[in-house]
Amino acid sequence: MDRSETGPGGSPTAYVARTDDELRAVFVILAIVWIKLGASPSQLFIPIGAATTYLLARIGGQPVGAVRLRRMGLLMELEKLSVIPEARWRGVSKALFEGAKEEAARSGCQEIRAYVRENHVGFWSNLGATEIGMENDRDGEPAFLMQYRLPARRI
Repeated sequence: MDRSETGPGGSPTAYVARTDDELRAVFVILAIVWIKLGASPSQLFIPIGAATTYLLARIGGQPVGAVRLRRMGLLMELEKLSVIPEARWRGVSKALFEGAKEEAARSGCQEIRAYVRENHVGFWSNLGATEIGMENDRDGEPAFLMQYRLPARRI
């Protein structure tokens, strides 16, 4: 995944966070967004392992967004997609989703799923995701389950 800090015209880019500094930036972003909403620190950051990856988004070198990806067989789940308030409406969520699609394809996943609040269903639909139900998310909150099927890989 491209680790450049900005795309054309200062647009956001997202990549897998690997260094300690990148992972600290991820945790700070998650904390800024989610603790205000009542999440506990233990809900925000889980150890990196074979099934867990974090993406970091930057604009102009500044960390502005993050998301946790969890692989479960052929499925990749997006959790805690987070954009700092100052960077909202600048394409950061879309950059994180595009990064997640790249990471899912690289990992051999066939679909991406995310639990989203009602006010975000339209955004996810515009990205090509389909609403497939409603249930409680990992934090026990009611949410819409959205699914994005990756294009079949050609051999």
